[in-house]
Amino acid sequence: ERGVSALGWRGGGLAHNRTGCLSSGFCEVGCRYHAKNNAMKVVLPRAVAAGAQVVSNCVAVRVLHSSGAARGVEAVAIDPTTRAPLRRVVVNAERVCLSASATGTAALLLRSGVPDKSGVTGTTLRVHPAVIAAGDFDEELRAWEGIPQSYECTEHLQLEHAEDPRARRAWIVPAFAHPVGTATMVPGHGGAHRRLMERYPHLGVLTAMIHDVTAGTVRPDGDHGVKLDYWPNERDRAELSLGLWACVKLLFAAGATSVVVPTRAPLVLAPGDDLEPLKTLPIERGEIDVTAVHPMSSVPMGDDPTRAPVGSDGKHHHLENLWVADASLFPGSIGVPPQISVYAMGLHVGRALAR
Repeated sequence: ERGVSALGWRGGGLAHNRTGCLSSGFCEVGCRYHAKNNAMKVVLPRAVAAGAQVVSNCVAVRVLHSSGAARGVEAVAIDPTTRAPLRRVVVNAERVCLSASATGTAALLLRSGVPDKSGVTGTTLRVHPAVIAAGDFDEELRAWEGIPQSYECTEHLQLEHAEDPRARRAWIVPAFAHPVGTATMVPGHGGAHRRLMERYPHLGVLTAMIHDVTAGTVRPDGDHGVKLDYWPNERDRAELSLGLWACVKLLFAAGATSVVVPTRAPLVLAPGDDLEPLKTLPIERGEIDVTAVHPMSSVPMGDDPTRAPVGSDGKHHHLENLWVADASLFPGSIGVPPQISVYAMGLHVGRALAR
């Protein structure tokens, strides 16, 4: 917030779907206090109350289909401790709805041999790639306390012009983590890495997440696994570089005494350094850490069966009795964290299923 105010950039606080939050700060590894109003806490109890049966420790591996229609699901019951397969399970159903995420749903469809005349299934994955920068401050920030992502900078996010190649597509938020998570992203080795980690209480980390246009792929790997192939294209790499520049500029504006960029040879910047070269910093494999947080768009919806596997109601174009209801359905990257959009999509498809 200090950096945004100092630069006069656009930004503001973020709303969170939490009840009884203790601000423990370990949100990225799951909430020990069950304060997140997630699907398991909010949606599943309502479904069970309405008569749904929930089968835990059971992994769907194939959609069973014949004569042009889905007939059920083949699954494997697994040991909850070792994750070893225990027995085959078959669920016969009049209607099948897949909600296995943008990675799992596409892999499940392909593994099952579900027909797709569009050939699109698993070829349009978006992931919101991101880069980070860590600022070192004189004062202790103790950034592991409180809610990690409490503020956003939208100065470089122009969703209304997303199709324009000149539009900016970077969403910037704090991205602090617990010590082990931070250690995996802080660059350097040996003593140099240790010296950076000794500054842990003084670090503030920002990430620039990109509203991506790159199309990655999803493929099944055996009965349970998934293979992903994704690397940002030239347009997205250019946006990552600009987002990185913005993160560094914000950290210095907030009072950082130095900023570290996690390139293979750590890039350490000081106040007054020329930051313009960051705008064209090469984003290359193995040269800089790139993260990804929101897989989506691997089974995109569309009303033309020759261009999309499923319709705008989530119903599969090429196999009767089959629906999809998760982030797979987005026609492309939606540019913001997709949680609310996923819930809305589930409600939309659920209504179509109920008709």
